[in-house]
Amino acid sequence: MLSQERNLLNTQENEENFWPTFTDLLSVIILVILLVLVSYIFVAQISTRKTQEVQQMINTRIDEIIGFREKIARDLSQKFADSRLAINLDEDTGAITFSGEVLFETDSAVIKPQFKRMLEEFIPKYVEVLLDGEYRDNISQIIVEGHTDDRGSYMYNLDLSQRRALNVVKYILSDEFPDFKYKEILKNYITANGKSESVLIRNKDGSINRKKSRRVEIKFNIKDQYFIDKMREVVN
Repeated sequence: MLSQERNLLNTQENEENFWPTFTDLLSVIILVILLVLVSYIFVAQISTRKTQEVQQMINTRIDEIIGFREKIARDLSQKFADSRLAINLDEDTGAITFSGEVLFETDSAVIKPQFKRMLEEFIPKYVEVLLDGEYRDNISQIIVEGHTDDRGSYMYNLDLSQRRALNVVKYILSDEFPDFKYKEILKNYITANGKSESVLIRNKDGSINRKKSRRVEIKFNIKDQYFIDKMREVVN
């Protein structure tokens, strides 16, 4: 009887010793879980901040790329602010448009004398902005684009627009064209491109404005390396 009572007491004592141990273990488990959750939240917050920082850097570089072209456009605008040339400047892209009946003979790639005089005044100033100083290393091309209206077949207009653009380039680089500072260097940049009727100008009502569609545009491209360098700044 005494032995049974002693065994019962030992069993109760073991049970009493077990529960505090189990409770401590459970507390440790809960604490570990909490620590893991806190760590996860902390890492997630860091990752979110890092992602936001990277996105901000990307946005900054994109703004710089866009701003580079816009800065050139502003400089071109200032250069021709006092000019009486009949040109239109796109202040976002820097593209210059010559339009009207003064450019070429009808259905011909022969440059009219009035357009030659316009080019003689325009080209030296335009090229000076692009090839003098900070922009030169990041300019890949200066493009002369010929555009037609929608009359005639696409292929006929493609040939006509290409010959017109090419004749503009030929004239600019010819001995007939007055000398200017970057005439020789310009050979490494300038090219001709015929666009046919692919980029027509339309009126507000949607109808085609044939007069404005017949035009020559002069624009520039920025080197791919400039974009790559700006994106590399984000990675590094």
